[in-house]
Amino acid sequence: MLRCLQTLILVTIVAEYVHAYEIYKEHQGPQPCGGRLKGPVGTITTPNFPNPFPVPIKCKWIIEHDIVNGTISIYFTQQYTTSGLTFTEYMYYDESYKLGERRALTLTDENIARIKWLQVYINMYRARIVAQNGRPLNSRYRVGHVRIAHRLRMPPVPAPRYRAPATHESVESRARF
Repeated sequence: MLRCLQTLILVTIVAEYVHAYEIYKEHQGPQPCGGRLKGPVGTITTPNFPNPFPVPIKCKWIIEHDIVNGTISIYFTQQYTTSGLTFTEYMYYDESYKLGERRALTLTDENIARIKWLQVYINMYRARIVAQNGRPLNSRYRVGHVRIAHRLRMPPVPAPRYRAPATHESVESRARF
């Protein structure tokens, strides 16, 4: 019999400099970026929050719990980037093994909402910082920041159904038919 699968969310944030030769360089700043979260509530923030995060950046956060039929609810409390944040759902996630992958949402500034899933991998990718005229901006441009709160939830408990006790009369009346 299968053991209860852990519920987890993996959050990844990636942003690059606009210079092509520095593509995919990971965050090397003094602030921590990423980690594994196991508590019933928590907050994920980008480095340097509430100020702009440094680029290039690549961070991974894993939110997990082992409540049978429980969920992880995600709340975007502050989200100042409008592209590249993607949610992928997994039945099971490990660095070496992934099971049941399903793309759940690509986040934009128009669809920020409370999101509720069992297991999710979250990926944020920033390819470059571009002005409205389409020209790349230098790395001193304000990139923005992200703060995501999460809460583990127990499955709903069904209310007990009330059943009237059987009386002697009702048993007799049923017996006559």
